[in-house]
Amino acid sequence: MLAYCTHTKCSHPRNELADLESVAKGERIGNRFCLTCGMPLILGGRYVAQRVLGQGGFGITYLAQDLDIPGKRQCVIKQFQPDTTDPDLLATAEDLFKREAVVLTQLGEHPQIPSLLAFFQERAPSVIEGGGQQYFYLVQEFIDGETLADELEQQGRFSEEKVRHVLKELLPVLDYIHQKGVIHRDIKPTNIMRQSSENSKFPGQQRLYLIDFGAVKQISQVTQVVKGSTRIYTEHYAAPEQARGERVFPSSDLYALAVTCLVLLTGKQPEDLFDPYHHRWRWQHYAHVSLQLEKVLERMLAINPNDRYQSAREVEEALKNKPKTPFPLVLLLMLVMLWAVNTANTIVAMKELVWQPILEWLMDLMYKRTLKQDEAIELLHRWFRSKPEIFGRNYNLEPAHQLLTGSLLNDVVDKSIPFLQTNNAYYVYQNYEIESPPVNFRSEERKAEITFKVYETAILYQNNEPLNQISTQKLYTYTIVYDEQSNSWKISDTFPSLLDDFPSLDEGSILDQDEAVELLHRWFSSKPDIFGYNYNLTPAYELLTGSLLNEVVDKSIPWLKNNNAYYTYQDYQIDSPPTYFYREVGKAEITVNIREVNTLHQKGKPPNQTSVYKLYTYTIVYDEQSNSWKISSVVPASPQLGWKKACGSTYAAESYWWPVRGPSAALSVVKEKYCGDALIVENQTQAASFRNQEDAEEFATLLSQATGYRFYVGEPKWVD
Repeated sequence: MLAYCTHTKCSHPRNELADLESVAKGERIGNRFCLTCGMPLILGGRYVAQRVLGQGGFGITYLAQDLDIPGKRQCVIKQFQPDTTDPDLLATAEDLFKREAVVLTQLGEHPQIPSLLAFFQERAPSVIEGGGQQYFYLVQEFIDGETLADELEQQGRFSEEKVRHVLKELLPVLDYIHQKGVIHRDIKPTNIMRQSSENSKFPGQQRLYLIDFGAVKQISQVTQVVKGSTRIYTEHYAAPEQARGERVFPSSDLYALAVTCLVLLTGKQPEDLFDPYHHRWRWQHYAHVSLQLEKVLERMLAINPNDRYQSAREVEEALKNKPKTPFPLVLLLMLVMLWAVNTANTIVAMKELVWQPILEWLMDLMYKRTLKQDEAIELLHRWFRSKPEIFGRNYNLEPAHQLLTGSLLNDVVDKSIPFLQTNNAYYVYQNYEIESPPVNFRSEERKAEITFKVYETAILYQNNEPLNQISTQKLYTYTIVYDEQSNSWKISDTFPSLLDDFPSLDEGSILDQDEAVELLHRWFSSKPDIFGYNYNLTPAYELLTGSLLNEVVDKSIPWLKNNNAYYTYQDYQIDSPPTYFYREVGKAEITVNIREVNTLHQKGKPPNQTSVYKLYTYTIVYDEQSNSWKISSVVPASPQLGWKKACGSTYAAESYWWPVRGPSAALSVVKEKYCGDALIVENQTQAASFRNQEDAEEFATLLSQATGYRFYVGEPKWVD
C-alpha cells in the first residue's frame, strides 16, 4: 500500500507499506513512519494518505484510506498548518479547530454536505526543517464526482434550466447551514461537487454537494484571526462586506452563489463581468435567461446586504412564483355573459353593445394584438443579449429567427453575417445599456414603435485578432410587429439601419477620436482595480505601455504597498469634445479636461479626498505585440494661448532660429486669434520663430492644441 507523507517539508513523501494490504478490521497495528523525515504515516491511528488532491494557501487535501473499515474505504484528509509556533497562538488555533470541527460534525448530518469522520492533531518530528510544527487534520467523507468548474470546462456554459437546478439543489443546503448559524464564506464552482451516479447516496441521482467550508481555514491564519484581520474568501466571488473584512451574513453566501450562477451561465470569469467603477455586474448580454431569473440574480447581487434576499428560503419562493394568467377567469366570465346575451330578448342589440367589445378585449388578451411598453423593452433586451451569439464567432442564427422578422431579419441573414464570414470577422460584445424610460413609445393593433438611446461597446475581430473597438451611443427607433406564424412579437426594422453600424474592415493603424476617448474611459474605469487594495496590474498591462506603464508598475504601486495605502474612486468625467486631437499612423495625441474625485486611504492616517479638474494630454500608440492601442504617456497640458501682435523670440542676429509651421489653411485662424504677424512661407503658415528649440516645440504643441491644426518645428536657419 502506498503511504504518502504529510510533512510539508518532506523531500521524498512516497512510502510503500506492503504489510498494510492484509490488515484486517480490528487488528491492532503499530504506527509506521516516513523513511525520509520520520513523520507518522498512519494518522489518527487508522488513516493513510495516498495522494494529493489539492493544495492552496490554507493547507493540503489528500485522498486517503481508512484501515478500520472493511474494504479500506476512501476518505479525504484535510491538513491545516497554523502560521505560528507561538504556544499561546497554537492554543488559540487548537480551540478554533475543535470548535469548527464540532460545527462541521453537525453540518455533516445533512445528506449534501460531506460527513466529518474524525479530527485530530499531529506534531512534525524535529529531525528536518520545519520540525516540531503542529498540524491539524480533518477527515471527511470522500465524494466521488466532479466540481461544477470541471463540468463547465468540459461541457460549456450552463442553460437556464441547468442553473435553476443548481439553485434548487443548493438553496435548501444553504438554508440548513444558515439555520445552524454557519456562513460558508467561500461558495464558488470549485466548491460545489456533483456526485457520480455510480457511488451516489441517492440511487440514480447525481446530487450536488457543498464542500470546503471557509470558516475552518481560520486555523491556518490564526495570527490574523487574533489580530482581527483574517480574510477567508475567494476574490471576485465574495460579497463586498466580506472582501472588506467586515461582518458576513447569510446574504453574503447568496451573493457568492449568484456570482457562481453568472459564471456558469456565461462561461466567463467574474472579474470579466463586474464593472468596478460603477459597481455593477454586466452579464446579461452573455446569457439569455427569463426576466424572472434575471431579477432574482440581480437582487442576490445587490451591493448593500440589506437590499438582498435575507434568506435562502426567500430566494426559493421568488423562483417558485410565476405570473398568474387571467385567462381561465376571463373565459368563465365570457361563457356566463354569452349565456345571458343569448337568452335576452334584445339579443342583437346586446351582441353589438356588450358581446362585441368584450370579445375584442378577450381576443386582445389571448392573442396579444397590442404590445405593452414593458414587453417591448424586454424583447429588445433579448435582442441585445442574443447579439454575441449571432454576430460572434459561431454565427448562430437561431436567436435571429426567434426574435426578428422582415427587413431586419433579411439584413442579418443575407447581408451582415455573410459580410462577417467573408471577411473572417466577428464581434465580441462587452456591454450594452438601454436608457430608460424610452424617448417615445407608440402601440397599435399588431404593431409598435419604440425609440430610446442605446449604449453599446464591442470589439471587432478579424482573423482572430482585435481590429477595432466600437462604442455606440445613438438614438434608435425599433418597429415591432406581431408574427402570425409563430404567434409572437418580433422586431421587423430599426432606424438607423443595422448595416450603418458595420465599419469598414480595412485593417490599419489610424486611431479615431471616439476610439481614443473610449480608451481613456477604459483607463479611468480600471483605476479602482489597479490602485485599489487589490493592486491588480492586469488592466495596466492591457491598456498602458512605455513610460506610463513603467511609472505605474515601478513607482506608483510600490509606493502604495510600502505605505500600506490604496485609492478609492468616487467619480470621473471626461469633457466632450476634446480640446485637441491629432492622429497619424501608429500614434495619436488627445487633450481633454479630466474631472476626478478620489480618496487616498493610508494606515494610521485619515482618508484624504482629492478633487481634480485639469487639462491633460495623452499620447496613444499602436502596440504591435498586442495589436492594440495603448496609452504611453500623460502630461498636464499647458494653459491656453492668448492673441499677440507678434509671437516668438525677440530678434537677435548671429543665431539659429527654429520656425513653427503648419498647414496654409490655418493662416486666418492663427492671425485672428493667436499671432497677428503670421504669414505664408513655402506654402505653409509660419506662426513664429524661436532661438531655442525647446521653446519652439512647446509653442507648436500649444498652437496645435488651440487651433486643431498640426503645427511642427521646422529645420533651424542661421541668421547673420
